[in-house]
Amino acid sequence: MTGISSHGDSGATLAFDPAQGYPAGRHVRYECLICGVNLASIPAHAESCRCENIVVDVDAGRISVKVPAQMTAYETPSSCMHPATTRTSPATQGRCPEASPSP
Repeated sequence: MTGISSHGDSGATLAFDPAQGYPAGRHVRYECLICGVNLASIPAHAESCRCENIVVDVDAGRISVKVPAQMTAYETPSSCMHPATTRTSPATQGRCPEASPSP
C-alpha cells in the first residue's frame, strides 16, 4: 500500500502492508479500531491496547497485531507528542491523545 489519508485532527494515516512490517517512529502512533486505544509506536515500556489487539514490545523491538484490519497507524504533529500518557478514551478519539485528561 502507498499514500496517506487524513486522520482527523491527529495527523495523517500511514498506509502500509502488515506483511512488510509496521511503521514506527517518534511521531507515529497506533490506534486500535476495536477498543479505541491509541499507543505510541515506540513507548518507554511495553504497552498494549485494552483488548490486546495491539501489543508493542519495545524491549524486543516488535509489534504484534492480532487483527491488522482493525488497526491504523498515523503520524502526529510534534505538538501532539507528550510522554506522560498514551491511552485515550473514546471521548478523545480524533484529537491529540494528550489534549484531554486520561481516563
